[in-house]
Amino acid sequence: FHRDGFSFQFLWPEAATFNLYASIPIGAFMVIAGTVYARSFLKTPQLHPIYDKILLANILMAVALVVGSIWFHHGDVKRLMVLCASYSTLTFFLGGLIASHKRFREVRFFVFGWAGVFLAAALMSGRHLLGLNITRDMTIDSVRYLIIFDGLMMGLAMIDRYLQTRRTQRKTLEENLRIAKQNLD
Repeated sequence: FHRDGFSFQFLWPEAATFNLYASIPIGAFMVIAGTVYARSFLKTPQLHPIYDKILLANILMAVALVVGSIWFHHGDVKRLMVLCASYSTLTFFLGGLIASHKRFREVRFFVFGWAGVFLAAALMSGRHLLGLNITRDMTIDSVRYLIIFDGLMMGLAMIDRYLQTRRTQRKTLEENLRIAKQNLD
């Protein structure tokens, strides 16, 4: 979003200084939104309380980076934000794997989607933090394609969750009807 330079020039063409800073709160928002989604979808507060604390640490890291950007150079904070985003996507993917041991059918699209995003984040981190010889175009294109893939997987995850909930409700109604018929007999 930030590296291609076009998005922020379009959104805030007269605010060059803000354009340099804007990726920090937007990156933090993406980490926080992803964390809230992962906690909700995987039901970590109820089913995985220890892992839920790891997810909450993602939110604290993102907020700390935004606050830290007040005192530290934005370039250093951006590098840390890339690392924070990569770490967060890894925690989302690992959380999906943990949940898939007992309920794979329920979380399979979540796992596939975050695997793609983690791959894109690893490419971005490898290029920007580790200095891997990956072209800028390859990095940006991979992120764009994997974001589309992730959107598809997350959409399928929500549709699948809805359909599973409907099936469970229907089975419960059928069972209640069967019991009611037995009671009438």
